[in-house]
Amino acid sequence: MKSYSIRMKRNVILGIALFTCAIMSKGFVDALFVTNNVNGVLNLLKYFFLIGASFAFYASNRNKKRLFSREFRTLMYFYLFVALISVFSIIWSGRFTFRTIKEFCFILTPIIFVYYAINALNKDEILSMAKFSVVIYVVSYFIEIADRFSVSMAINAIKNFSLLGGQASFAYDYYETSHFPDPMMALFCYFCYYKENNRKWIWISYISILLMNKRLIILFATIILILSYLPNWKKIITIKVDKRIYMICVIIFAISPLIIIKLTTSVLGIWFSNKTGINMADFWMGRDNMVLYYINHHFQSYGLGSTYDFSGYMLEIESVKIYLETTIVGSILLSISYWKITNCNFYSMLVMLYIFLNMNTSTSITTGAFAWIYYLFLIGGINYETTYIDNSSGLQS
Repeated sequence: MKSYSIRMKRNVILGIALFTCAIMSKGFVDALFVTNNVNGVLNLLKYFFLIGASFAFYASNRNKKRLFSREFRTLMYFYLFVALISVFSIIWSGRFTFRTIKEFCFILTPIIFVYYAINALNKDEILSMAKFSVVIYVVSYFIEIADRFSVSMAINAIKNFSLLGGQASFAYDYYETSHFPDPMMALFCYFCYYKENNRKWIWISYISILLMNKRLIILFATIILILSYLPNWKKIITIKVDKRIYMICVIIFAISPLIIIKLTTSVLGIWFSNKTGINMADFWMGRDNMVLYYINHHFQSYGLGSTYDFSGYMLEIESVKIYLETTIVGSILLSISYWKITNCNFYSMLVMLYIFLNMNTSTSITTGAFAWIYYLFLIGGINYETTYIDNSSGLQS
């Protein structure tokens, strides 16, 4: 029995070590190499480490009760359906792209990792890993922008923040990066929930988000930061939202890709621009032209990832990408599945609202494996603490 316990502990240590390597690979390799070679082998290194960590955590926890099981099954059933759609589309079209397998790996790796990690680690260990991740991402970000950073330019960038985009706005600033804002946002949300003794980590991640300048991330991070200073914040984050609000969210975001296609490919966009005064070209920042390309070239799906194979680049409105690749049924089930795992918790739904809005203006699920690690740790932790044990208890003892 003692040797078994030692072996399990060694597996946990191995899992943490491999996760550490994954975070360092995500940070330093992305900052130094991936920008110039997105499809290179080095870009896959972080996923190999993450898969290795998943195996280590699995081996350390085979006989214990499974946390996060309901959420894991919900997401896996959805992606099983996506796989069936992909197989049918491949057979129907007679076309296949290896990109389909790559995207399944990108999406499923963080889900599987969190399922085994959350059962092998306690809350303090997960929190320590989050702090380590913040340090690595901040250092990596400054390595990436080292040759062009100055304090005055950074302050100027923050002062010129604009939600509406445009060449003169924050959205096109010198310090924008695509590698670190999403995982930093996930970590920020995580620290805001586990706020006690973690205020400095909240502010480190928030200031980093301001510098990394993604419009929607800054907006929601600011909203969450303000809410977190309300005197009844602990009670707010445990509020159970009415299921009718959950259903409204599911319906709105299930049909959102249809609305976006209309806004970007028809006179509806012009009408909306005239009514609101918003320059839609600035707002979409070229993503409307991406959607037009698929519509004008009569794209027909041949599975998950086929939009990338078809054009040679990522369609950066992910809700539309999923709709084009999996049909409206896929969009509906996507919305149901991801909103379902929030368990109608207010804070989880607020974070999911940001995620789905981000999917309607950028990408999240396909490109955000290292962000989803902490989104899922957060949602799993909230569901465990608010559903399965008393609110005052931790994730595990």
